[in-house]
Amino acid sequence: MFYKYNLYYYNIRSNYKIHTLNEDFIKSSFAKEINLCCKIDSINGIIPSITYSDSDFFVQFPNIIQFKHIKSNNTIDCTTKNRQYLDEYITNAPFALLIAHDSGVLLHGATIIVDNKAYVFLAPCGGGKSTLLLSLLKEPNVWYYSDDAVALVLENNDMVLYKGSTKIKSKSDVLQTYGISTRPLKQTSELRDKFYIEYKERVYPEEKCKLEKVFYLNRDVAGKQLRISRMDGLQAMPILLKGAVGYQNICQNDDVRQKIVRNIRKFCPYMNVYRMVIPNNLSIFNKHFIDTIIDC
Repeated sequence: MFYKYNLYYYNIRSNYKIHTLNEDFIKSSFAKEINLCCKIDSINGIIPSITYSDSDFFVQFPNIIQFKHIKSNNTIDCTTKNRQYLDEYITNAPFALLIAHDSGVLLHGATIIVDNKAYVFLAPCGGGKSTLLLSLLKEPNVWYYSDDAVALVLENNDMVLYKGSTKIKSKSDVLQTYGISTRPLKQTSELRDKFYIEYKERVYPEEKCKLEKVFYLNRDVAGKQLRISRMDGLQAMPILLKGAVGYQNICQNDDVRQKIVRNIRKFCPYMNVYRMVIPNNLSIFNKHFIDTIIDC
């Protein structure tokens, strides 16, 4: 028995259920199909490595998981100690490389849809992406798109996003703020204070959406006002590189980094990028906040 998934603009088949992805059966035909073969096995703890040539690659996280992609048969082989590791790593390592090869970039950010347009919020781990997402989803005109990562590609001079996982990964204290019990939730293995939430209300039904704006979040603990400033052209390069999955962590390979840089440089003329300084106050995430990001 195989489970079928749609992640970014790729098809995946897995020989067991991946809990962090949609279970929607793939009905349409895409350009590529990736067969995901999982083996429950041990991994020797060696130095992290990546071997990358064209779209063939091998990525290893020591003692955790390894991915091997072979272009000739469009297969990703995964070897891992624990199935939970596959749930957590499938949405970044292999797809950061594949999407970069296809002239795109995988962004580490939360995404909402308003009026069929996508707004992406980039931030490092713990920067407030999931908190912002949970707050804004209370508003009736906001649709859920992605919590952790989205694939960004250029199609006919339009910046287009392909959504990833339907799970929201949030800290226990944030969940308590919203009255959500962590008792029935699945805990992540990489970050012990985070849990997965299955979000089913107002999930944007389309696989892709036009990108409207990108915001890079900075917290101002002492501040009380929301501040947004526009960045033009190549000024946004450092911000986008910080938000690109694989640029600083998993892709320790000069060819991969250069490819991501080239792709982002190509995107810059088409993107609206902003730096956003947010006060440490959940009450700002409301209808006025949404109006502000739309109008800025």
